[in-house]
Amino acid sequence: MAQPPALRGLVVSERERYQRLKRIFEEACDLPAPDRAAYLAAACGEDVGLRDEVAAMLAAEDDPDAALQESERGVGPEILAEEMSSSVLVTGSVPTRIGRYEIVREIGRGGMGAVYEAEQAHPRRRVAVKVIQSAYVSSELVKRFRHEAQLLGQLDHPGIARVYEAGTAEVGRDQLPYLAMELVEGLRLDEHARANGLSCRQILELVALVCDAVQHAHLRGIIHRDLKPPNVLVKHNTEVSGGSAPGTEASAQPKVLDFGVARATDADLAVTTVHTRAGQVVGTLSYMSPEQVAGRTDVDARCDVYALGVILYELLAQERPFDFTNIPMVEAARIIAQDDPTSLGARVPALDPDVVTIVAKAMEKDRERRYRSAAELADDLRRYLRSEPIAARPASATYLLRRYARRHRTAVAGMVATLTVLVLGLIASTVGFVTALKERDAKTSALETSDAVTEF
Repeated sequence: MAQPPALRGLVVSERERYQRLKRIFEEACDLPAPDRAAYLAAACGEDVGLRDEVAAMLAAEDDPDAALQESERGVGPEILAEEMSSSVLVTGSVPTRIGRYEIVREIGRGGMGAVYEAEQAHPRRRVAVKVIQSAYVSSELVKRFRHEAQLLGQLDHPGIARVYEAGTAEVGRDQLPYLAMELVEGLRLDEHARANGLSCRQILELVALVCDAVQHAHLRGIIHRDLKPPNVLVKHNTEVSGGSAPGTEASAQPKVLDFGVARATDADLAVTTVHTRAGQVVGTLSYMSPEQVAGRTDVDARCDVYALGVILYELLAQERPFDFTNIPMVEAARIIAQDDPTSLGARVPALDPDVVTIVAKAMEKDRERRYRSAAELADDLRRYLRSEPIAARPASATYLLRRYARRHRTAVAGMVATLTVLVLGLIASTVGFVTALKERDAKTSALETSDAVTEF
C-alpha cells in the first residue's frame, strides 16, 4: 500500500526526525494503551530506533518518575536525557505562578503540555494559561508562540476565545512558552448537544454560529486547521452573535478555542509557523481534510470547511463518518483520501435530504467542490432554517461515475474490456446471423426460380 506523502519514508535531518517523533507520540497518546504497540509498528515501520524513542516517551507520560530514573542512568533515549528534566509538567505537580499569572488549578493535560486556570492581577480577571512541555520546546516554537499573540490579537469576535498574551516563563527549571487566553466555562460542542438533547434545527443553528467565528478568522488570513468538538466550547450568556433563528436557545454561545496550530496566510507570518512545513501532519486525524493528510503545502481555508462538515455529521449522526479504532494511521489517511463515508442519510433516515446535501458538500474530498468559505456553509444552513431553497445540489450521476472510475481504475478497465469483448462478440454474431439470413434468402429465391423454369 502506498503511503501518503506526509508519512512516506524516513526523514533525513535530526530536526525533521524529531518533528516526526513528536507527531507519532502525540497520535499514540490519544490511543488506548493496548493499541499503542500496533500503531507504533505501523507508524515507525522499520525504524526501530524511532519506535523505541516513542515508546520511552509514552512510558514517561504514563510513569514520569520511572522514566526519569532511567534517563539519569543513561538507559533512556538521548532525547529524554536532555529534554525530560524535572519540569513540573513532567512530574505532574501544579506550578504556583507562570509569568504574571497566579495558578489556581489544572484544567487539563495532554501529550504536549497542560492548561491551567489562573488569576491576573492587572486587569483583575481569570484566564486560561496553556504551557508547552519542555520536550517540545525549540527556538522555532518560541518564535511561533510570540507571533501567536500578534496573530490572534486580530480576532475580535464573540465566537472566538480571546488571546491576551504569549511569552515564556520559568517553570521549574525550564523556560517554557505559554499562552494566556480567555477562560471559557462551558461544555464541549458534542457534550453540549448530547446533554441538552439538541434537535437537528438547534444543531444547525449552533454550527452556523461556529461558522461565523471561523469566517471572521479566515477574513483575517487565519486558518484554524484543527477544528473539532473539543476545540469548541458552548457557554451561556445573553451576548450572542447574530443569525440565530427565532425559537432557538438564544443564550448558547459557541467559543472556538486553540488556534495554536493556526497558519497565517500572510507570507510574513506563514514562514515562522513550525507546524506548517511540507510533509507534517497537523490536527486530529478524524477531522482532517484529504489535502491535509496528503501533506499538501497549499492547504487553505477550505480545510476548515471540511472539518465543519465532519462536526455536523458527527453531531447529527452521533458518530463520526469513519471509525479509526485499531486502524493504523497510514490506512486511516488512505481512507480519508479515497473512501466515501456511509451517507448521513443512511445513518439518519429521518433527516431532511437538504441537510444531507449540505453536509456532503462541506465534506467533499475535492475541495473545489466544497463550499468556498465558512460563510457559504453558514448561509446554506440558514437558508434551510428559513425553509428557503439551498444552494448546494446533490452530486450528479455522471460525477459519481467519473469519481468511481478514478478510484477503481483496474476494476473499471476490466469491466470495459469485458464489455468490449461482449459488444464485439454481439456484433460478430449479428453480422453472422444477417449473412446467414441473406444466404438463406438467396437460396430460397434460386429454388423458386428453378421451380418456375421446370413448370414452364
